Amino acid sequence: MRIDSTIATAALLDQAGQLSPAERESWQLDMFGRQTDLPGMLRMRLSEHARHACYLLFALDPAATVAGDVIGLIVDTLPMLAHWAGRGSPEPVTVHVVTTDPGRQFRLELTAEAASLAPADGPGDAAAALHLPAEALVRLVYGRLDPGHTPPSVAATQVDLGTLRRSFPGI
Repeated sequence: MRIDSTIATAALLDQAGQLSPAERESWQLDMFGRQTDLPGMLRMRLSEHARHACYLLFALDPAATVAGDVIGLIVDTLPMLAHWAGRGSPEPVTVHVVTTDPGRQFRLELTAEAASLAPADGPGDAAAALHLPAEALVRLVYGRLDPGHTPPSVAATQVDLGTLRRSFPGI
């Protein structure tokens, strides 16, 4: 399966590379209910490829992580994904999320019905805080931050990490 994915990704990149500048600029795809341009679609494909490759490695090495050189691209796509991947929580909470490697800030809101994640400039009125590597936030939103794969640097204040895991059960 991984070989098929690698071949498909190489073919996709080859086809994208053959587009003229005008074709690249005008390229659009209706994806997940919104228009996506070529860089956005390629960023999503890179994200998927990196994560799935890592999940295969998890079976062999519990310390495996998503490749560091793509985390910055992946973490910036999380707000859109959290809308679909997240579930509500019986314990509503607003969390100021701060990541490292790369450094980002988000506002995570869990209500009884839904989860949302948005870029933030600071804690605002958040009652809780979560500090973690960006790679761990990616795994949390994708439902892959189980206790065995949680870095020791993850720090949650006024929110239970188990609540966050249940809010993102995996896709």
